[in-house]
Amino acid sequence: MLLRGARRGGACRGFTLIESTVVFAVLVILSGVLLLRLSRSADPRNDAAAKSSLQVFQTIQLEASRSLGLPLDAPSIVAATDLDRGSVVFVEGASTGVTEVGVTVTGSAVTGVALSGRDCWMLRIDLEPSPTSPPSWWFLSEGVESCGPSAFGSLVFPDDGSGQSPNEPTILG
Repeated sequence: MLLRGARRGGACRGFTLIESTVVFAVLVILSGVLLLRLSRSADPRNDAAAKSSLQVFQTIQLEASRSLGLPLDAPSIVAATDLDRGSVVFVEGASTGVTEVGVTVTGSAVTGVALSGRDCWMLRIDLEPSPTSPPSWWFLSEGVESCGPSAFGSLVFPDDGSGQSPNEPTILG
């Protein structure tokens, strides 16, 4: 086999048909992967709506904590007539959209989740936080099939300060 640029009968040899086909196939595959990744990208409007729904959830939980001393589950939020829920719907478990918050209460901690495309936002509020843990923590799980607490597995609270606000959530793959 001759090296590229080597002369064969006085002419420079170029790419063969097979080599050109392989290069083209690799480019098509890489383009497809890029398009798939871009098509799964979250719409910033959906992210903003999901974060807004979770901020309504946070306000309700903090008001409940001040007046009742405990977090509210979804049926309690729905049943309360004095809460300003806006257009947010509260359900138990998983969320199916940006204006639907799935609520789970575990002891003094309550989590709210909201689906944004194929990403799941979660706000965890601990009404009795430890001295080393903030009372609220934002998480984002990307590319999920279902937006419930199980989309986050075992939560790890990083030391780098991420997760303290909805604009800098702790991102989980």
